[in-house]
Amino acid sequence: MEKRLRIHGMHCANCVQRIEEALRRISGVKQANVHLALGEAVVVLEKPDVDDTLLERAVAEVGYRATVLSDAEETTRSDTSRNGRASLQFDVKRLIVATILALPVLGISMLHMHFPGRNELLWALCTPLQFWCGLAFLGGAWAALKRRKADMDTLIALSTLTAYGQGTVVMILNWFGFSGGEVYFEAQAGIILLVLLGQFLEARARVRATSALERLWSLQPARAHVLREGEEVEVPISDLQPGDIVILRPGDRVPADGEVLEGESAINESMLTGEAQPVPKKAGDSVFAGTLNTTGALRVRVTAVGSGTTLAKIVALVERAQLSRVPIQKTADRIAAIFVPVVLSMALVAAVGWLVWLGPASWSNATTAALQAAVATLIIACPCALGLATPVALVVATGRAAELGILFRDAAVLERAAQVGVVLFDKTGTLTEGRPEVRQALTLDPHAAEADIVSLAASAEQNSEHHLAETIIQFARAQKLQPIPATHFRSYPGRGVQAEVERQLVLIGNRDLFLELGVALPRLAELRAEELAVKGMTPILVAVAPKSAHAVATGGSTQTSIRGFRTGEVRILGILAVADKLRARSGAAIDRLRDLGVEPYLVTGDHSHVADAVAAQLGIRQVYAGVKPDQKARIVADLQRSGWVVAFVGDGINDAPALAQADVGIAFGSGADVAIEAGHVIILNDDPLAVPAALELARRTRRIIYGNLFWAFLYNVLAVPAAALGWLHPMMAAAAMSLSSLSVVLNSLRLRRVLQYGL
Repeated sequence: MEKRLRIHGMHCANCVQRIEEALRRISGVKQANVHLALGEAVVVLEKPDVDDTLLERAVAEVGYRATVLSDAEETTRSDTSRNGRASLQFDVKRLIVATILALPVLGISMLHMHFPGRNELLWALCTPLQFWCGLAFLGGAWAALKRRKADMDTLIALSTLTAYGQGTVVMILNWFGFSGGEVYFEAQAGIILLVLLGQFLEARARVRATSALERLWSLQPARAHVLREGEEVEVPISDLQPGDIVILRPGDRVPADGEVLEGESAINESMLTGEAQPVPKKAGDSVFAGTLNTTGALRVRVTAVGSGTTLAKIVALVERAQLSRVPIQKTADRIAAIFVPVVLSMALVAAVGWLVWLGPASWSNATTAALQAAVATLIIACPCALGLATPVALVVATGRAAELGILFRDAAVLERAAQVGVVLFDKTGTLTEGRPEVRQALTLDPHAAEADIVSLAASAEQNSEHHLAETIIQFARAQKLQPIPATHFRSYPGRGVQAEVERQLVLIGNRDLFLELGVALPRLAELRAEELAVKGMTPILVAVAPKSAHAVATGGSTQTSIRGFRTGEVRILGILAVADKLRARSGAAIDRLRDLGVEPYLVTGDHSHVADAVAAQLGIRQVYAGVKPDQKARIVADLQRSGWVVAFVGDGINDAPALAQADVGIAFGSGADVAIEAGHVIILNDDPLAVPAALELARRTRRIIYGNLFWAFLYNVLAVPAAALGWLHPMMAAAAMSLSSLSVVLNSLRLRRVLQYGL
């Protein structure tokens, strides 16, 4: 069982680690993952009776506020975005107050203005600045102190309190006639103002980063027009139930998944699939929540509502990807956890060093230098950039991918996809349209008419779920031939089927099936099949055998089998020539993969001549033909053992083992449910060009993440020694710290510029 929590007040990787540790200490909690950019946590429970208040209290004890979402399935991404915007509004108010208070302090101090009551005025302005505007830092530091930990809040609290405390002591000493030297209220004011400004800019950028899924959710209308007792009424979509009849007019958005009952129209599904062209819809076609009806009027029967809709499943899948982590992020989190104690030690060493170095000559100068070095070191080393380097990039990448119709199951898949060197394509439904047509029926038996062959084939295939079965049945109906009832159906995955029709066994399949069952093909059948295959068509053999020859009693039941038949007992009646059109952008996809340095392979169960013909059209050099379903997975495994990171692209039930075996299984969304479940990446619009687009997006994301981490580490490596040596004023350090976090977020947002495939 899982529960989602919304977390308020996180700033850095240390916040994430602190909350995760607090949640994992609760009895019954198996795992807790906190996402900084989303402000959320997913808690995996070993038992369902863990009280929500325990989770919220554990987070509160470490200085944050948490809300357990009462129903994770019904909570939408728009809720999260509204929460982010509400938090942003509070940040704006706090920033405005801080600006009003800090600017006079900075002006008076930096212009060296001196007048009676100067220090008292500065103190009066800095006190609410410290204890209201900076209250979150103080609360976080206190919570960390109670747990004997240190984090970003600790660094900010120590540096600002040091400057504030020094100014307060000097002011009091002046009351009693002692000279305490200069006050450093401007350092405290500048630090708080710049940190709050940086957090505001960062938060605004993070809201932009999470906006992709909000746009998806916003597509779902609030109300729907439904037929109730013969009358049209308008109801909230929360009242919709499966079976309701919804009326759609031009310009209406579809409120729930459903099936068209009446009317014809074109539905714009671009926000779900990335496909710009509206899709024609007629009776019997499916429509999806959030899509836009453009031209005609439709009556739609609702088939799924709420969390069961395709839109909800897409958002849930992307949310899970955004809440997951890549291995390098865990490394960065561990470094950030030990970084703060190291910085505290460096700040102490810097302060002592300056006191020892300058103290004998001038204790006033030594104190000033020590104070500035310690404060600047504490501020400059806040690990915000490290904490944001990975999660913001993942949020932007997965959100943008969803807008393009590409869904990644988790962050680890995104990382593996960036390393893919070989892509194996199944042919039917991926590189081809997956809508094969029977081009012709060839008669090989003088006693069989073409209509007989087609009728028997359609009758035997009517219980099959294979895509070729529907093709054959549609061809028969086009010739006004209706399937005859069939019994004793048996499927041979990837090879064919058999069934009993009108007291005779009908066997339909490819050459491999007949050879496997011991049926020798006549020379004429071999020649005709070869001719069709060379032309790029798939030959489907149709044969019959008398019932008396195949009824075998086994254990009190009758099973249909033709194993052990003599050749003369099976009559090859004819061949159905089946062909499938290439998808429009298959060639472009293959070319783009080669541009990326990825080698495409074709893996298909079709005859080698068919496979070679398709490969030649697309420019694919590596071809595996006549491959059975279990062999596809073995081919993937062989390439993996050779050191390749392998992606497999498929859409059918037969592809599920290979999709699961591959490092990255890419399933086309219109394929079988089992293929989608087995896939690691789902292409919603069935566009082959989305395959190289997914790999390219993964590579860009990895470059962004590594770039973020490199600059975050380099920033600290260079800035911390500079601060300790006194080369950075505390206000400059605060500005640099804020800009480093902002730069990481802005660098990640560059991933949103991927406007279309290939960019």
